Amino acid sequence: PDRIKDDISNKDYDSVVTKSRTLLEEVLIFIIEKKTKERYKSNGDLLKIYAETKSLLNITQQKDWDVRINDLLSGINKIIDAIGRMRNMNSDAHGTGVGRIAIKECEARLIAASAVMVSEYLLSIYQKDRE
Repeated sequence: PDRIKDDISNKDYDSVVTKSRTLLEEVLIFIIEKKTKERYKSNGDLLKIYAETKSLLNITQQKDWDVRINDLLSGINKIIDAIGRMRNMNSDAHGTGVGRIAIKECEARLIAASAVMVSEYLLSIYQKDRE
């Protein structure tokens, strides 16, 4: 998060996207490795990694759960998917040629805050499970 804040301060918004995605992937893999006690080999598919993490944390949507909780969990899926897609299409991680769309500061801040919020949420569930 500190490096993401530095990128925002330096107006390096493409890097904010890349680091936000990396933060999410690191947190997801950390949780998977701690829960399974095995080394995780990432294929880079952020939604697949998140699905594995949800299963391990028992936070997959359930029909008998309150619809508002399921809506929130669905929103997290959308956040993770959007950050992953933005990183693949608009960040400094890949060459995009003339098709690159500039990331604005307000969007960079939203991406960063979303990545941190989701990471903190998942880590709090992981920590609660350990107690």
